[in-house]
Amino acid sequence: KDKEIRENILYSTNLFLTFLENNNHWKSGYNHNQLRITRIIECLRLLVSDEDAHHFYTKVISLIDNRNKINKMTYKYWKDALSL
Repeated sequence: KDKEIRENILYSTNLFLTFLENNNHWKSGYNHNQLRITRIIECLRLLVSDEDAHHFYTKVISLIDNRNKINKMTYKYWKDALSL
């Protein structure tokens, strides 16, 4: 409910999105950045809003193309984090 905390979470989320947009190494295999994505979706959903969690999820998905090799289980974790 604290506006400052909410703003800090959204600010940090945007910083991480910028990192994802400017790097491609997270888009293959299975790595710690994919785990961070799951945690951010959960954090946004629990502490900010379902809408912000869905927006972040949608933005991450938009950064991935058919050439990327992300584990199918990772997609499941991300999707599940939206509805836990």
